[in-house]
Amino acid sequence: MLIFNRQSQPPASRWPDVIVGLLTLGFFLLLVIWHMRDIRFGLYFVAAMAAIILVAGILAQLVLWMLRRLPVRRLALRQAIRGLFRRGNATRAILITLTVSLAVIFADLLVERNLNATFVRAFPENMPNAYFIDIQPDQTEAFARLVKHPVVFLSHRARPGHGDQ
Repeated sequence: MLIFNRQSQPPASRWPDVIVGLLTLGFFLLLVIWHMRDIRFGLYFVAAMAAIILVAGILAQLVLWMLRRLPVRRLALRQAIRGLFRRGNATRAILITLTVSLAVIFADLLVERNLNATFVRAFPENMPNAYFIDIQPDQTEAFARLVKHPVVFLSHRARPGHGDQ
């Protein structure tokens, strides 16, 4: 009806959006703090997430500002850019969501690579990849037969660097 009658829609109140946003933020904060053992670390995590969302929002606003002022001669590209600024679209929200999602995926990749470099590639080639703990002296022969590979048994006193404790 609004398109054909060319009537303007009355501006909607923003209070429901603000209330839902604050409730979501409060729920997120409580959920993170509940699952964290250290409340300070949970608050740091929530603050970091808020900061990345804020930075993504600023960058999205900057990109949209630059696109709006970009002189484009080609009709299809000009219509595509103008479509980003139509009333009621979610361009800014989509840009922020994609930016934060990609940042989280990239952070996950960095953590995975760091753990791989620290724990997997840092060990020498001749290190065993499995350890069995608390094999009693009367179980060693049966265990060696079960494994079917050469097995080295170290007692508490025979471990290097531990002396006679």
